[in-house]
Amino acid sequence: MNGLIILLGIVLLFGVLYFEKKNRIPRIITKSFLSFLFVLTALLQPRPVPAYFHYLLVGLIFCLVGDVCLALPQKKAFMAGLVAFLLGHILYIFGFSSLVAVSNWFSPGVLILFVFSALV
Repeated sequence: MNGLIILLGIVLLFGVLYFEKKNRIPRIITKSFLSFLFVLTALLQPRPVPAYFHYLLVGLIFCLVGDVCLALPQKKAFMAGLVAFLLGHILYIFGFSSLVAVSNWFSPGVLILFVFSALV
């Protein structure tokens, strides 16, 4: 099943790239189906950590909505797409943080990375 999803994803990706400068409606359709494949893939995978799965699934749905909204020409749709992506990525953070205990969030390597990022 995963191979079929990958093959369909490749076909849809070529469709999105082909319609990028040509026609808006086919581009929106192919992009929406391509984003839906992420949701479908998540639904078909094993769920050893249910909390992580739920955060990830809802985040993927928000990002699907964001993809559709960003493809529409209206400014309000664009803003809604940005908000949907923001909410999706916040849910990804919650999902990833549910995999690791809070005490393990910060390590010397992460601290060095933050300090280096702030200085550069």
